[in-house]
Amino acid sequence: MRHSKKGMEISTLGKLVLIIFILLILLIGIYKLLGPKFAVLWEKISSVLTGG
Repeated sequence: MRHSKKGMEISTLGKLVLIIFILLILLIGIYKLLGPKFAVLWEKISSVLTGG
């Protein structure tokens, strides 16, 4: 890959996607562990994310 001015933007976007991907994996893992309890927690998290 060539390094250019767009390199920073691509790497930043890549990191963001990677972080979101990791968070999704963690959320799925937590969901499988907690089950029904996580549904309540997820509603709180999603309301904060959409509200904020």
